Amino acid sequence: MKTKILSVVLVMMLAFSCVAYADMAFDSAIFDYDTLKLELSGNTTNNYEEGVMLSVMPYGTDRATLNDDAVENGSMLFDYVVSGKDGLFTYSAVLNADFKAGKYAVYADTA
Repeated sequence: MKTKILSVVLVMMLAFSCVAYADMAFDSAIFDYDTLKLELSGNTTNNYEEGVMLSVMPYGTDRATLNDDAVENGSMLFDYVVSGKDGLFTYSAVLNADFKAGKYAVYADTA
């Protein structure tokens, strides 16, 4: 029961801010507090297939601090997805339970 309450408190404190770079836009960013699942969808607006690099990190963190150690210890997420031929992409991931409560930023860049 303690774990369930702690999980609910932790998850309720999480908030996401999304930023897209280059010719790209987020259509939706959904975070399920119960399952820690993050779902993103967007459009590169280029109308062709291309790679999209996604990163999740604590809000206000310098993007230069994104490294393998931070990803491995669960405080940041880095992943890659390829958009469809129309430029649309979707992504989903279950965040590590080690993500600390707080505000997070989601970044998307074309590769």
